[in-house]
Amino acid sequence: MIGRGKRGISPVIATVLLVLIAIVLAAIIFVWARAFFVEKVTKFGSDAEQACNDVRFQGSIAAGKMSIVNQGNTALYGIKIIKVSDGSTSEVQTVVKTVTAGQSVTTDASSGLQLGDKVLLIPVILGQTSSGNTAYACASSLGVSATVG
Repeated sequence: MIGRGKRGISPVIATVLLVLIAIVLAAIIFVWARAFFVEKVTKFGSDAEQACNDVRFQGSIAAGKMSIVNQGNTALYGIKIIKVSDGSTSEVQTVVKTVTAGQSVTTDASSGLQLGDKVLLIPVILGQTSSGNTAYACASSLGVSATVG
């Protein structure tokens, strides 16, 4: 008497369970993989990095105040301050202060900086994504070096 008294699960239930497991695994992989794809930021209808190439500004920090002069045609949304010491870098703060083309602004920037610190001032522009406006920090090569005075 082979198989008497033992019951397996029905083929329909087994198929439904396999399909549900496949759907759950696909959802997990989709959520995990989304982290690898960065949403494209645009400015003036093109890539935000192109707009960063048009940014021209001068900056200095003295007595806890940061002075920015926007010499380009692109408005700055803010400035990312990066402290440079012994070949390593660390972000000190991002000062959010809109500086339109041709405008000069002085604002507080005293957090974590001491006299004589070498800093890199990196421009931040306001770009657009499919979900709305977002801040975009330009490449560090476009930053301005300064010494806290």
